Amino acid sequence: MSLIDTNAEIKRHNSSITTQLEVASIQSFIDDAENNHLIPAIGRAAFDALVAGKADYADGSKEKTLLLALQKACVNFALHYYSDNGGLIIDNAGIAVLTSTTKRPASDKKLISFKRQAFNSAHNSLELAVSFLEANIADFAIYAASDERVENRSRFINTSREFPQKIPVTAALYTRLKAIISKEEETIIFNMLGDDLLTDIRTKFLANNLTPTEKTLVTKIRHVIGSNAIRKGITYGLVDVEATGSYVHRDTVGGISGNVENRDPAELDRLKPVMQQLACDYESDLERLRIFLKDNVANLTGYTAPTEVVVNDPDSNVYLM
Repeated sequence: MSLIDTNAEIKRHNSSITTQLEVASIQSFIDDAENNHLIPAIGRAAFDALVAGKADYADGSKEKTLLLALQKACVNFALHYYSDNGGLIIDNAGIAVLTSTTKRPASDKKLISFKRQAFNSAHNSLELAVSFLEANIADFAIYAASDERVENRSRFINTSREFPQKIPVTAALYTRLKAIISKEEETIIFNMLGDDLLTDIRTKFLANNLTPTEKTLVTKIRHVIGSNAIRKGITYGLVDVEATGSYVHRDTVGGISGNVENRDPAELDRLKPVMQQLACDYESDLERLRIFLKDNVANLTGYTAPTEVVVNDPDSNVYLM
């Protein structure tokens, strides 16, 4: 029993393909999808347990709902990987491209569009699966006790849907921002809240039992982190660092002009206003967070308001600017 066993299961989760696409033809890409994305998201034990009971799940059950979400993520990740290799024939004579009198290889433009759509759909489905696990945590004991669950809930922003509404973020983009979010929380939020309040919030956050005041606090923290994470993500997201060097993202492909899709990175002059607005949003949201903490000190367990430092003594002739 595997997560994907039949051609019909592939077809169900991506209607672009035909039922003639054999599971065996993309098995290595299915393995990549499981190993690179699904298992790191929910844990090996939870994944194996879910797949083992696959044949017994009734339609509409929580297990079947989760299984379908993971299958959709797996199929689309696999097709994303396969799109770079489909149509290639590798044998003793070398590497060739398959052609026929009735079919021809898809254009570069079509492949770019298909890859992007499959990639985004896969991330959306995987994020949906993890969110479903969180919403039904009592029914998935193995995942509830896993290190992967702790990792999935280790930030104040743990899904693309938890970003402030003013900042559009996809599930695929969120995966690139996770490391930045963690660093921003460590740099900005940890010292502001203090160890006692932070520990209390983290514990309640993992147990899904935050008080109304604490939920408001988390929302305000998300606004602070969201603006700054996007601002830094713009900078980091423009460049990929690989073993062969550093490269700027650009979706230029070969072929005639009508058969390509070109996307150049935004020019620095165009990015500056966006960066400045995000910086202003960050400073404003940070000040709102400080005010909220001060006004709700009695309702936040473990929080101690910082002592106000009076720089200018009203009785002194010395005034510091």
